[in-house]
Amino acid sequence: MDSLLASFLGQERFLLLFLRMLGVGLLFPVSYAVFSLSVRTLLALTLALTFASFDAGSLAGGAGPSAAGIVSYVLEVVLGALTVLPFALTVKIFLMFGALLEQSRGQNLASAYGGSPDQEGEGQLGKLFEYGMIALLITSGLFSHLIFLLHDSLQIIPPGTLSLHSGWALFGRELLAHSIRALFVAGTIFLPFGMLFILSDLAVGFISKLVPGLPIFAEMFVVKTAITFGLLFTVVLPEFPDLPAKFHLLDTSTELAQTLFALIRGR
Repeated sequence: MDSLLASFLGQERFLLLFLRMLGVGLLFPVSYAVFSLSVRTLLALTLALTFASFDAGSLAGGAGPSAAGIVSYVLEVVLGALTVLPFALTVKIFLMFGALLEQSRGQNLASAYGGSPDQEGEGQLGKLFEYGMIALLITSGLFSHLIFLLHDSLQIIPPGTLSLHSGWALFGRELLAHSIRALFVAGTIFLPFGMLFILSDLAVGFISKLVPGLPIFAEMFVVKTAITFGLLFTVVLPEFPDLPAKFHLLDTSTELAQTLFALIRGR
């Protein structure tokens, strides 16, 4: 009887561990076009088996079946997703600014006739910055950061010990502050583009007032495209590989995840 109970508890705690890893896989900062849902599920299963094999102590320290209900199952997925969310936010913010840059130069009209139904980041610049940031995070040590964070989460918050309390809300405030910092980093990179686009629009407006019949609006797409790619190849791309280290993108995301663990634990 005791062996059956132990087997049941072990299976339940492995399920909780898998759900936490599934949350990580669902928000893993790589596009779904590269990592499909099946690949993310396989990644979650691989991580769960790995931690179950090499860190069985964290499973043994979990709560019994009385503490593991539907709320606990859901919170495990949420905790895993929140662990990786700061990294995913960094990628999405650069995708957003790339798409904004594409629209600012006038590409939004051309993208309306595109063949892809995916409208988010339809422009190629959005994809360029998204995949570029993904590659930089991975080459800068994203996987090792995540492995250490997941190991810490199992040690600090064993599977099956999660509950709803004020720590979840407190983390929301920390996540908002992190998002603002990431927006500031991306904004400083794209500020020269915005300023030149504003000056270009002001110049067009001024010239159109002086010469009302002059057809110059159509030519602004060519002018803004020249400005965009000029700055892109002379300013942004040469500095792009140094962004993770320069702005501590991996370190701040790791610190935020550690703050999450401390708040959820309630210490």
